[in-house]
Amino acid sequence: MAERSGQKFLRVPTTAQLSRRLQLIADQRKQSGRTPSIRSLALELIERGLQEIEDRH
Repeated sequence: MAERSGQKFLRVPTTAQLSRRLQLIADQRKQSGRTPSIRSLALELIERGLQEIEDRH
């Protein structure tokens, strides 16, 4: 968590970083022979993001 002028806030990934992460997840799923749905990709992206936050704290 970062702090600026007394306020704490979480650092969030940029749109480009999220796009790269989604592409990596989609590529991994395609390699395993599964066609990823938008819903499953979004859920996995959220789960990974939450895990990163937990790992940092």
